[in-house]
Amino acid sequence: MKYGIFTNFSEDHISEKEHPDMEDYFNSKLKLFDMCKIGYVNTDDLRGVKVKNKAKCEMKTYGIDNTANLIAKDITITNTYADFKVKLGVKNERVKVRNTTEDLAYTMH
Repeated sequence: MKYGIFTNFSEDHISEKEHPDMEDYFNSKLKLFDMCKIGYVNTDDLRGVKVKNKAKCEMKTYGIDNTANLIAKDITITNTYADFKVKLGVKNERVKVRNTTEDLAYTMH
């Protein structure tokens, strides 16, 4: 597996069929970062920082509120558009959400 992405950590997969408790769920997610070459982790999730510190692969970070390699700031939502500022290293650039969605859709093929 080339990439692993940690978006968030919540109770959505706790059940008799999936994971019996949160610790088992976290350890299962953590195993994904032992198998990938590059991991991406959301630093706004408290467990995301733990994943970053325990992962065996190269890690990149993203977020809104905490320090990360890629940060979305100054989020603006109006009746006609939504955009935000992206800080990637020393570069700051305004990005329209529609353009970002199109870029993500392109990567799905």
